[in-house]
Amino acid sequence: MERREAINKLKELEGHDLRRLADCYDVTVWKSGKLNKGWAGHVIERYLGLPSIS
Repeated sequence: MERREAINKLKELEGHDLRRLADCYDVTVWKSGKLNKGWAGHVIERYLGLPSIS
């Protein structure tokens, strides 16, 4: 994906709740009572169609 395309797709997320997208992409936000501090990045990676780096 080209940089300009990624920026345009990210602008579409502006004002949207990433928590809802986490549910759509099956991204774990809470695990064993602790916050997964990288969850927002994982959501954005999935939204952009990028491979998730763990």
